[in-house]
Amino acid sequence: MNYDKSFCFESDHILTLRPEDIVSYFNLKVFGTTAPDDNATPKLGRSSSLLFYKKAISYFMPNKLLGWNVQSETGNPTKSVQVNNMINKVKKMEVRKQGKETQARRPLTIDEFKFTLKKLKDSDDFVWRYALPALCSFQFHLIARIDDTCQFMLNELMVHDLFPFALRGRMRWSKNVLEERHCPSQIILGSNDPDFCVLLNVGLYLESLFPTEMNDEGLVNCFSIARKTYNTKKRAGKILSDIFTSDDFESNFGDGRSSIGALLGSHSLRKCAATHVRRNGCSRDEIDLR
Repeated sequence: MNYDKSFCFESDHILTLRPEDIVSYFNLKVFGTTAPDDNATPKLGRSSSLLFYKKAISYFMPNKLLGWNVQSETGNPTKSVQVNNMINKVKKMEVRKQGKETQARRPLTIDEFKFTLKKLKDSDDFVWRYALPALCSFQFHLIARIDDTCQFMLNELMVHDLFPFALRGRMRWSKNVLEERHCPSQIILGSNDPDFCVLLNVGLYLESLFPTEMNDEGLVNCFSIARKTYNTKKRAGKILSDIFTSDDFESNFGDGRSSIGALLGSHSLRKCAATHVRRNGCSRDEIDLR
């Protein structure tokens, strides 16, 4: 049945939804049919997409906190055995290379990261030359997501209590932070390499902004026209995408068989940092704490 976008689903209507309905919808999204045969392969979607659909549908369920009761047919149908088995089936087929190819962002290599910073610093544009290197080095140093980096407050950046040559700060906007004790102070150190030195890059950027052009929200990395976090993230992602898909980037790192920038994005910086410190002896726990 097709519904108009303005159609309002009442609770009584939603309560008629059954696990079989969700499985049929998921089959349609990844197999192209509501009743795939044993030889069908999920070439139209990934299990990660199904998990997102499951979460989105569950949000609107009147009994979303309850598991699905088979006997009484009540509760949240997204938490049923049928739905979970269907998603697990797609996962298994992906492992066997029978599903759709992943579109997840891959990590930047260190050489690619240095090339990106060089391209930024060679520009005469203020945002390219100062703001983006500051944002990228800060994100790399804290192994953070770009949206969390854009939310870092200036009043959280202060001199370290024990080491006067270092700074400290709290990354309060990580999606994994649900309590204040989960965001301890992180040490922020300089580097002998000017490309990676967060103190140098952020210092140059902030020094050029003070005292007249600092954003009203008190954010360290905020350089959009409207001075808003979302616009900063969007603009930074667009600039990085332009670099990753440029001919210079392709000629230096591509192999000619596919577009090397297709699976690169702002999240690739975070993966690059995590991979880099892991190869240099840090444990997974240390990375997770960072």
